[in-house]
Amino acid sequence: MPRNELHCQRHARASHCGVQKASSLSDNDPTRLVGLGRAYALAGRKSEARIVLDQLSQFSSRSYVPPYFLATIYAALGENDEAFTWLKEALRERDVYLAWLKVDTAVDPLRRDRRFQSCYTTLGCQISLVPI
Repeated sequence: MPRNELHCQRHARASHCGVQKASSLSDNDPTRLVGLGRAYALAGRKSEARIVLDQLSQFSSRSYVPPYFLATIYAALGENDEAFTWLKEALRERDVYLAWLKVDTAVDPLRRDRRFQSCYTTLGCQISLVPI
């Protein structure tokens, strides 16, 4: 296992309790739940990460959940095909969180995939069409 990935897993294990507390205090707000889902996935607690995905799905029946959030959890789970499905949906919806695509470490597992460059190019085209 690469050293950086091992560091991330250790950090995720240590921090998921804090993220879990923040999520429960925020009435399971999607912004907090995505952090919890990623922390679980990075800590190797895949079943808990999937529970968070289910919670986000249930929440989406009542309120908007940015597809970018789901993409980052799937990326942390190592399920790149599913992550790209949600990134494409984020592009289709012009998800505001795509503004972080270039610098967000949550999508680092996807960067070496050709599909990431395609998403980034598409995003660049969309940005250039927005009047300043």
